Amino acid sequence: MQEAVKRFVRICFENSENSEEEKKSKPHGLTLIDMPTGSGKTYNTIQLIAQYLKGEIFQDIPRIFYLTPLNKNVKDAYVELRKTLKSQGKEDLVDSQCLWLRANYQSVLDNFNEIEPDIPNELRKESFYNLKKFVGGYNEVSSGSSDSVSNTKQALETDIKDKFEPAFRRDLKALLSKTCKGKEEKWNKINSDWNWALKLYPSILTDKSRVLFMSMDKFFFLNDSIIAKPYSFINSNLLKGALVFLDEFDASKEFILRSQIDQSAMRKLDLVKYISTLSASFASGKKFPSELFPKPKDGEEKKSSKYAFDELKRVVEECRANGKLDYHFKLENDEKEKRCFIFQDSDLHTVSSTKETPSFSLKNDEEKGLNVIRLEKKGNANVDFFKLIYSLTGALTFSVRSFSMMARNYLNYFNNEKRLRINADMMAPEESVSTILNPFDLDQGIQDVIQRIITSGFNPGLKTKMNKIIGGNIYTNGFRYFDFIDDLSHDTTTTISMCLLSDTPERFMLALASTAMVVGISATATIKTVTGNYNIDYLKSKLGKSYIQLLDEDYQRISSKIADSYKGQYYKINVHNMVSSHSDNEDFAKDLFKTQDNIDILSNKLSCFDNRTHDKPRYLKVLLAIRDFISNDKSKALLIVTNYNMKTSGDQPFSRDVMNDFVQKIKAECGAKDEIVIHVLHGNIYEKEREQYFKDINAGKKVILFTSYPSSGTGQNLQYSIMEGADENASLQKDIDSIYLEKPTNVIVNVNLDRRNEEAVLSEKDLIKYLYQAESLSFEGEIRRVKALAMAKKGFKTMMRGDLESKKDIDGGYEYNTRSVNNHIVRTLEQAVGRICRTRDKNKSDVNIYLDSEIFEKVSFDTVKGKLMNREFQKIVDESTKRWPLEKDNLKNCTNKAESKSMSLAKSLSRLKTKASWTNDEMEDWKAIREWVLKHPTCSKRDISENIEFGGLYLGISEEMEPLSSIYFSEGNDGKDDLHIEIAKSDKAKKEISDDECNLCRLVKIPEVKEYFGKKGYATSFKKDEMILLPAAYINLYKGALGEAAGFSILNGRGIRLKPIEGSNEFEKFDYAVDGIDGVYIDFKLWSVDTPENGEELIQKAENKLKAIGGKKAFIVNIVSPNDALKVKDDGRVCRVPNIVKHKGTYLYVDDLKLHELISKINELR
Repeated sequence: MQEAVKRFVRICFENSENSEEEKKSKPHGLTLIDMPTGSGKTYNTIQLIAQYLKGEIFQDIPRIFYLTPLNKNVKDAYVELRKTLKSQGKEDLVDSQCLWLRANYQSVLDNFNEIEPDIPNELRKESFYNLKKFVGGYNEVSSGSSDSVSNTKQALETDIKDKFEPAFRRDLKALLSKTCKGKEEKWNKINSDWNWALKLYPSILTDKSRVLFMSMDKFFFLNDSIIAKPYSFINSNLLKGALVFLDEFDASKEFILRSQIDQSAMRKLDLVKYISTLSASFASGKKFPSELFPKPKDGEEKKSSKYAFDELKRVVEECRANGKLDYHFKLENDEKEKRCFIFQDSDLHTVSSTKETPSFSLKNDEEKGLNVIRLEKKGNANVDFFKLIYSLTGALTFSVRSFSMMARNYLNYFNNEKRLRINADMMAPEESVSTILNPFDLDQGIQDVIQRIITSGFNPGLKTKMNKIIGGNIYTNGFRYFDFIDDLSHDTTTTISMCLLSDTPERFMLALASTAMVVGISATATIKTVTGNYNIDYLKSKLGKSYIQLLDEDYQRISSKIADSYKGQYYKINVHNMVSSHSDNEDFAKDLFKTQDNIDILSNKLSCFDNRTHDKPRYLKVLLAIRDFISNDKSKALLIVTNYNMKTSGDQPFSRDVMNDFVQKIKAECGAKDEIVIHVLHGNIYEKEREQYFKDINAGKKVILFTSYPSSGTGQNLQYSIMEGADENASLQKDIDSIYLEKPTNVIVNVNLDRRNEEAVLSEKDLIKYLYQAESLSFEGEIRRVKALAMAKKGFKTMMRGDLESKKDIDGGYEYNTRSVNNHIVRTLEQAVGRICRTRDKNKSDVNIYLDSEIFEKVSFDTVKGKLMNREFQKIVDESTKRWPLEKDNLKNCTNKAESKSMSLAKSLSRLKTKASWTNDEMEDWKAIREWVLKHPTCSKRDISENIEFGGLYLGISEEMEPLSSIYFSEGNDGKDDLHIEIAKSDKAKKEISDDECNLCRLVKIPEVKEYFGKKGYATSFKKDEMILLPAAYINLYKGALGEAAGFSILNGRGIRLKPIEGSNEFEKFDYAVDGIDGVYIDFKLWSVDTPENGEELIQKAENKLKAIGGKKAFIVNIVSPNDALKVKDDGRVCRVPNIVKHKGTYLYVDDLKLHELISKINELR
């Protein structure tokens, strides 16, 4: 592993030195290393950090971060480093260059009493005395032993964390700011006079430390170093070019996602109020500080803050006027029990608590002084409300983009110019964003949400090229939903509240790996599951060459090291497939017991499961594993991992009291002599029960440990010492020798709740996670778009406790048939098995692995075959027989993903048709798309990795598939409501995407077209390649651009000069303006079917466009038509030319008669 990391660092530096683009940034990248539990991943990481501190390696790296999800594992790594360097006489390096960074309140809890006498009188205010009182109370409770201690302790800790420590910290910082000017002065004050502060707040040393240890939560949230404004590590200069060890890489995703969901659920956005406040700020006539608008470089006026400000003002005013935001909104709902949400991903979806999904109408009622929203039956609705939502969200997106540009410009101006004049500290991104937002007088809650959205995209690594026409995806854009809130505090109005998940774990990881060199380590680091790990393929595609694969030689070296560590370990591994399947309770009981009394007792207890029949066999399998464990004299400890936590008391079957009773009955029937005890590991009692387990097993008792998959946790250590008081020396540590694994179930958020149970509710945070999982599966093509939407609707209806629409909705479950969910289960199992693989010593006993029979029946382990794993899990994999249909699955995922992308693209493009005006960025992006597709109707994955902004236009094939030059599809209305794509022609997919269908192969034989295409570098055929245009891109972009390019070349060749349309109000109304004749436009078409009726409709549209832009005349020119008999039609304002190219057999040639007629009509206008 150490050699692999060194090679990774070397490649990152080489990439940075050899690439002009990379030279602008520090070395960065991502590599993933699968290191099985117990194989020494933490040891190897600590050895590398120790070598770094001693100056032996990596001296060009400014600092190292060690990150892992659990605080306990951070501490273990820090302690291990100290122990390692102490043994080498270098412990001083830890004290002088390393920092274990915890949440500020945790350091205060640990150190307040010790340093309290040193705190100066100036700080002995109300905040000080409150903190002293609560820390004292916390320490008193901590020393108690009653069952209520943990709950009281937790409540006190929450108060200290949320109220009393922050209040004291604010007073401390205020006093520092009052007596000291800048960061260095504050540091000198603390270092010389206030040493107590370093112990109370070690974060002061953040900038001074070369190695930082912290949890993922600490890394994710703002770091307050006391002497500077709080900042996020992801946007900090500290991270640039650093080496980041991310231990338990895949598990970190869950921690990041949880934090992002917490932020989203906690802070909703009143979107109408936000846009209205911006509008009021613009309309008030107040002046904005001139410093907000630094002078741009020559030629970069359209990147300036003033340009962004003016464009934002225009967009906000359009939104205010069109949406009539001067009026308040009110939802009038006759059925008060009916509740609705609007879910927005690439489109808007209405979800109701009733079976019938209503729609919305919006009407401005001047008499009431309101914009009235009503729930209507579909036939009575209008589109005005959805236009409003699109307008509001569009303005939000534009404002974030504008404020981000202004904040970046101000940050550069301050740090490169102003700071030097006023001798100030460097400004952090968070400070520049708040500087830009403050003059707009936003409510604090609104400003917090907007600031979070902007700063989450502030990382330089996220400044990748993104085409605003194509848009993003779940990982770049997230999703949002709208709720309608009525309350007595605003009885006459309704708040339209928006919940927005704007950031995602993949986006966060992309930012991290685009800034620093990230080494992701875990037993399951590379496992492919978008629900249980980051989307590895997405990260690969975005990072390009900065994603560095582990070489075969590194893999072999690591594999050999692991194999060597097993030498001399001769314990046998037994895998037991636990089967129990009956229809009668007594038959279940007879599988376990022989005596009738015991059979009757168990049979009676099983009746509790009569309404949950699937729980009976699960329960029996646990008991059967326990019976086998008790019967084995050599087995000492059994870990039972199930989907739910055991109750610590009560008469329910899955409670400690009942289970202990059955354990004693089994012991009696088996004639076992050892005392057997049960411990329950979860929640607040976890540590207490774990400590008692260590004592019991050292006392010679047999121990059964009950835990759940969530509670067992990645990285939780359950190995025990063979004698009381033994230290952490590995030779004295023993692993658990037996484990039972139930098939993991709720890897997807459970929305199949018992509607009869009033306490069974789906929280909003769980809903957001469920939506994220559905969108991720759809993005990866593992479920079709329509099924992802069905999942979303089911989630909302479950949270509302509303009516499901059909039995299909009630049953659902298709997400559990996906590769990601299967692999997520595999990951969960491998991590669970890792709990008994911490050491190589099994106390001279065999290892017994008891498996729920459903694991072998329903789970494929194909994804991990050939990967590094410990012996115990390898045994499970070897005995599994279920196979995953990979080739068929890859093809399905490929077409599903393409269908979803194409439908999203079609919706985005259809909204462009209604645009009254275009921004400069939108015009540039539109032109860039059309140029790109003309050159690349097919392309390679490498082409897209180097031009990622165009990735949303293509279907991409998997590695084992043959390159494509054509595909087939069928579509619903306008290609937006439904779409079916196949690689080969079929009854379901008959429409073709190819160079033959669009006539490209024939058009390029026309001399003028051939010459022009050669000059521009446009494709003259669809070459076989890894990617091909989606239906929406082919129909709505490529064919239009092809017709435009062919028409331009033909007319240009005959002396008609055309010029592009640049005005924001005129753009894309027509293709070209005729040079030298004001108000005359040409629009080229490439219809494969042409009728007089289409012409009439188009003439009317052209009339409307001419009227909108004040044009004189428009020529609508179709390039080629199957009906050469159609005549030119000229009504004075609009002239329709059915074709300028004719068929002759399989060839095309210019129709000179119609072309001459067209040219004559144009020249008549000169």
